[in-house]
Amino acid sequence: MSSTDLLTELDLLVRSRYGLIILETSEEERAEAILRELSLRLSTPLHMWTAPRELRRIVPPGSAIAGTEDVGKALEQVDLPTAAGLYFFSGLDQWLDEPIVRECHKDAIRHSPSSLRAIARAADLLVMPPALQVNAHRDTVPVRQAPGNVEQRPGG
Repeated sequence: MSSTDLLTELDLLVRSRYGLIILETSEEERAEAILRELSLRLSTPLHMWTAPRELRRIVPPGSAIAGTEDVGKALEQVDLPTAAGLYFFSGLDQWLDEPIVRECHKDAIRHSPSSLRAIARAADLLVMPPALQVNAHRDTVPVRQAPGNVEQRPGG
């Protein structure tokens, strides 16, 4: 699957109100670039969280949301009624076993059908708790190839 095909698929998933999209990749920069393009295509904001930084809007550029260095507080922001948009959580894997994170994550996913919002996470072969797999979709960012080669999925 090419990056263009992945972008088209992600567009459909977000419009279909999938609450959680997991992008399996070891190249988080590529995942971010694809989500930036998706944000522009959908005319919806893109927010990004990485530890230890606060949740911030990156498309269009905006300020950080104070007090969201903590992943639980950042996920609570996604659950707000005014939180339409795409949310990219980078490096979230290490907190998935914490009960507050699982609950906030489930709440945010459950409320996505009411507006155009989705949580995207980049990970390299992430193992997810079963409770978070509901309304989740996994996809793989194509591996960047040398010029002249065709993009491939990892292992493909």
